[in-house]
Amino acid sequence: MVVLALLLSVPLSGCVDAEPEPAVIQVAAKDGSRYTGWDYGGHSRTGVDAQLAASLDPVRDHAALNVSGAWAIVGSARTDPFRIVFIVGNGTDPVRADVDEPGWNGTAGQRLPTLPLRVVADGSAALTIDGTPLTDPYTDATQWAARFFVTESGVRDVVASEVLAEGRMETYDPATPERFTAGDDLEAVLLLTSPVGQDLPTTRTNESRTVPGGGSDNVSFLVPSREAIVRVVVEVADDPTAVGPYSVRVLDPDGGHVARRAVGALQQNRVATFEFGSRTMGLFEVVVDSTSTAAAYTIDIEVAPPPLPTWWFHWESPRIQE
Repeated sequence: MVVLALLLSVPLSGCVDAEPEPAVIQVAAKDGSRYTGWDYGGHSRTGVDAQLAASLDPVRDHAALNVSGAWAIVGSARTDPFRIVFIVGNGTDPVRADVDEPGWNGTAGQRLPTLPLRVVADGSAALTIDGTPLTDPYTDATQWAARFFVTESGVRDVVASEVLAEGRMETYDPATPERFTAGDDLEAVLLLTSPVGQDLPTTRTNESRTVPGGGSDNVSFLVPSREAIVRVVVEVADDPTAVGPYSVRVLDPDGGHVARRAVGALQQNRVATFEFGSRTMGLFEVVVDSTSTAAAYTIDIEVAPPPLPTWWFHWESPRIQE
């Protein structure tokens, strides 16, 4: 009896002050919206017939997340099947529960304000549309930087689709995150963006050059992304001793002709202007050829990459189970 009393008086190992292990968080939603870019004003909103299924484990830093549905083609009644597969990141603590942190804090600034997040997961994701991977125009990669989160402080207005500020009377400006005004609805958000993390800058070069008689002059310039808007202006000097015509060619990184035009030294035909959207990235080249005499010319090149490629998927009132 004494031995039994002693045994009963000794607590079993692991049974004192043991906290229950946090449960895996299951998130499900359907339908939803798609936005192009950060679009705080909600102007690009497109409804999507999409099923979201996520299982997130903050203890083991595991996340299984899939989205599938119909991708609406803007300006058309056509839809294509699409799928997003999320891969959890290998950084420190990629899956977290019950934290306050920015919805997205890119290197270009606080893209989204600090929010109370029920759960958040960082990683990468692949997006396929009709079986074809969607590539990032900044990197040509098929893996996008990704973040998924659920918040009870609504980011977007249920009716206006805007991210709001100042008493929900203004559109949110990431330059003043302190003016953000949260809602009170439950939302799930999946953000896909280029891992570059910030907008590529517009570049402009202007040079005065000379093409030798019977020869060529070459100017190279970098296009750092696909879908950049490129503008090239070549103007031959108004010189009566310059006998044209002169040929101006724009070549892509593979040496293929993007555009070609002939100019002269006469007042009405001294300028060649090219504007195009780049289908590839890399080192482009402008070649000015002379068939006879030398000529002075100026060249102006402007390269404007697209804004940081970003897709925002949004669901109102997702179902959460723990």
